[in-house]
Amino acid sequence: MHPDPFVEIHPQTAQVYRLNEGEWIHLTSPHGRMKAVARLTESIPVGTVYTQAGWWDECDELELAGFDPFSVEGSNVNQLIGTDEIDPISGSEPLKSYRCQIHKI
Repeated sequence: MHPDPFVEIHPQTAQVYRLNEGEWIHLTSPHGRMKAVARLTESIPVGTVYTQAGWWDECDELELAGFDPFSVEGSNVNQLIGTDEIDPISGSEPLKSYRCQIHKI
């Protein structure tokens, strides 16, 4: 259904960064970087982005190359998440909400 890793971005946020539908971008944090295709949608709030995990596997049947999950040129969103701010009770990381920056490639 989704041959490339993607990041959903509100059109107003995309306009600030001069991004177009289908362009490759980097999301970065102090902990790492991932690359993905910009997908514009009004279904998420302005100023936020949404992406999914698991984009490092290749698919021979569809002739889709994989991504190195540990490389800064990969598409592993887990590379963005640090462990410096964890829940003091459970010890879990903030996997559903983390600050990042958008960079056009």
